[in-house]
Amino acid sequence: MKIILISFLFFLTSCGYKPMYSKDTVGNYFFKEIELVGNKTINQKLINSGILKEDTNIQNDKKLIIDSKLIILETSKNSEGLVKTYRTILETNLTFLKAGSVVKKKNFNKSFSYPNKDNRFELLEYQNTVEKNLTAEIIKDIIIFLNINDN
Repeated sequence: MKIILISFLFFLTSCGYKPMYSKDTVGNYFFKEIELVGNKTINQKLINSGILKEDTNIQNDKKLIIDSKLIILETSKNSEGLVKTYRTILETNLTFLKAGSVVKKKNFNKSFSYPNKDNRFELLEYQNTVEKNLTAEIIKDIIIFLNINDN
């Protein structure tokens, strides 16, 4: 059993395996200009994640447009007309431009359904937590997309 474990670890480290989210595999992607459209808080969270950076001193003419939308829908109501469940949808569209023409476009969508809360403050806090979690999932998807499609 020890021999199998040791040989497995040997092959795993010898093949160049790296975890997807390690600091070595997550690159910083620099753009001459980043334009933010839509939901400002979501866009700022994407920029503050550190993977997308704007540097006006670089020589390339790559531009990134980030368009984010946060939609909160009432998905069901009870017989009295009170909301029973909500669905929060986060849509983020990335558009990569080079020399003024579109090179790539990618849409990222995440959604989450949850029940209504009796306390309005608790509902707003929960919605903020859902927004934060969906943004983190979108950031992970962007990292995977950028690592697969290296610009």
